[in-house]
Amino acid sequence: MKLFATPQMTTLEDGSVKVEAQAITPEYIDDQINNYRAIGGMNVDDVIMVIRQSKTSQEAKENLASSFQIEETVAEFILGMELAEVTEYIGSQNKCNDEIVMLEEIRDVILSHLE
Repeated sequence: MKLFATPQMTTLEDGSVKVEAQAITPEYIDDQINNYRAIGGMNVDDVIMVIRQSKTSQEAKENLASSFQIEETVAEFILGMELAEVTEYIGSQNKCNDEIVMLEEIRDVILSHLE
């Protein structure tokens, strides 16, 4: 489980580098929970087939969203997974539920510190 996105680095015209990172917020964790809820019931072979038949990552995102009636953010979540994670989580409701429970606990800890 990844609790934060890999920092995105962009080289600007002047040669400097801009780094953007995702903070771990209750909202971010809620998004992750929704992602795991969406992928638990999917068929991993169908997901891989849709990805392999797509020519670009943008096309794969659009094809996943339309083929499985999921939000593009869920499709991005799937495309950001390593292959081992795809085969481990997609279609495994029990494994996804375990992640959801852990994420809910983390969210509760964060919320308790914000009070």
